[in-house]
Amino acid sequence: MQALDAQSLVSLICEAGDAVRAIYARGAVEYSLKEDRSFLTEADRASQRILADGLIAMAPNIPVLSEEAEAVEYSVRKNWEEYFLIDPVDGTREFVKRIPEFTVNIALVRRGRPVIGLVHLPMEGVTYLAEDGAGAYRIGQTAQRLPLRSGMNGILTVLLSRTDFSPPLERLLAKLSNPVVKRIGSSLKFCLVAEGLGDLYPRLKPSMEWDTAAGTVIVEQSGGIVCDLSGESILYNREDLVNPPFYVGSKYLGDRIPDWKHVLIEKNP
Repeated sequence: MQALDAQSLVSLICEAGDAVRAIYARGAVEYSLKEDRSFLTEADRASQRILADGLIAMAPNIPVLSEEAEAVEYSVRKNWEEYFLIDPVDGTREFVKRIPEFTVNIALVRRGRPVIGLVHLPMEGVTYLAEDGAGAYRIGQTAQRLPLRSGMNGILTVLLSRTDFSPPLERLLAKLSNPVVKRIGSSLKFCLVAEGLGDLYPRLKPSMEWDTAAGTVIVEQSGGIVCDLSGESILYNREDLVNPPFYVGSKYLGDRIPDWKHVLIEKNP
């Protein structure tokens, strides 16, 4: 296994973020629709080139799996000991709609577990960085260890996707006591949970492994949890790259919902 320099990864993701921000600054952008009806823009392609080229130069023996690159057959990747998992622009829908909540994601996955995660916010020039066993940080003008605060005045804050309005989600919200609900795009939700600005992020609609790997490390290293609906950790590099439904909880989730496991976790029959 290869040692990686965190500062080099931060510099690389900032370079990709700068390219994304420059394209966003031009105004309305053209986009196409992929087979799954998700958006693809010039920013996705530019960030993909920068990240893929940079990671290959940095660690030529570590393969790269990306939302915007050609798919890798499971028969090949199931043998990977470790690999980079990237999302060149997470929240492309927000990007197209001129909502500045998109991110750039890099994760290193080792033996099925994300162990390094970086999430960069191009419009803020901020990077969230975490490494297994080394804590999580918000890097702006200075590096601050996460969490930064203990939530919002003791009020339960629930972060949701902008596009999830499912009946199961409504039933879940009905179990909670007067939560403040905020709808936010991209993996930014993971970062806000890690920072202490959100307590719970339930994701009951489909997502992909590259949407969540980097954010998972950041939340876990800030003292929070990421688990499926039965309370188990989510393994990566599965044959099907679609994630199961999951919960993201902050370090302070137990303060807001003392019996959160009873409320949230589904018991197997």
